[in-house]
Amino acid sequence: MMWRQYLKLTSVEFRIFLREPVAVFFNLFFPLMFLFLTMHVFLSKEAVEQGAINVYIPAFIIIITTGVSFFNIPIYIVKYRNTKFLKRLRVAPLSPITILLSLGTANLLMLLFGLVILVLLGIFLYGATFHGNILLFTGGLLLSFLSLGSIGLLIASFSRGMRTVNVIGQLVYYPMLFLSGAIPLHLPGWLESIARVLPITYAVELTQRLWNMDYFENTLHYQWQTGSAWIDVAVLSAYLLGALSIALLTFKWE
Repeated sequence: MMWRQYLKLTSVEFRIFLREPVAVFFNLFFPLMFLFLTMHVFLSKEAVEQGAINVYIPAFIIIITTGVSFFNIPIYIVKYRNTKFLKRLRVAPLSPITILLSLGTANLLMLLFGLVILVLLGIFLYGATFHGNILLFTGGLLLSFLSLGSIGLLIASFSRGMRTVNVIGQLVYYPMLFLSGAIPLHLPGWLESIARVLPITYAVELTQRLWNMDYFENTLHYQWQTGSAWIDVAVLSAYLLGALSIALLTFKWE
């Protein structure tokens, strides 16, 4: 019975998302703008010829993941709370975990759709090539989504209205975006130190490692901010467990 309710809720969430053109644009197509700017404005011709697309394709995958996590998930939870939809669900035999799982699954499906568009453009326009293990990469992407999504749930837990959740989402999203290394900016040392405590930094580097595996050592001689992929996994797992625990404890039906 719980699985039937979960699948039904997931289907409803997915259809609702498709009816929001603004959300679809900013979460699926907005990162493509950064891709074009990076390849044609921010990077030198030499870097592009050396295969820089294989550095930034996984980075922009995390940009999409973060947008879905910090905007879609908390906005819809707050919206449902304010319209008393969650209150009505409370009468049904549904747990907060079932509701959150259905919302997360619907957003994951939209995320995968956006990733397909991004990767296909990277392959056909810029010659991107996958140099990793598909199972490991999928696992790393799922961990990144769950970790960042749990922070989105945390944002929803402490936001009472739509204006508040939008402001908090932007205040969290944009600094993380520019500090994470996903966009090629030269940051002063003290900002790089801040970046080392942000979950998106570890998500970007984990996906870059798993997309490329040994590719960097043979071509770009890429410099990592973290010591190994295991450190990335450990930090993302810690964020996941911590943020999700707090979000579930502070879950508000109304």
